[in-house]
Amino acid sequence: MSFIFVSDEEAEARMRSGRVVLWFSSPACPPCRKVEPHAQRVAQRHAGSVSFLRINVDKSTALAEKLGVNSVPTFVFLRDGKELKRLDLLPSEEELEAAVRELL
Repeated sequence: MSFIFVSDEEAEARMRSGRVVLWFSSPACPPCRKVEPHAQRVAQRHAGSVSFLRINVDKSTALAEKLGVNSVPTFVFLRDGKELKRLDLLPSEEELEAAVRELL
């Protein structure tokens, strides 16, 4: 499984419990396209133990505003609704992997 696009409402419901990675992105964002292969590989390695949710900030802005996301791509790592870590700009695959392992 890889990152799946969800609405703000669905993301908010799913991030309240368990391990969740929220990826805020935009289709018009070149850095988002550049980091996508790394992010998808990390998501595939940890499918089943972490929920990987992608938010299109061009369509859904409420959750980005609520969490203070000011740039894309931004990855927010949550456990039971509490933010543990945040990576923005262009995190490497290794940085994404390390952040996911912190959730486990």
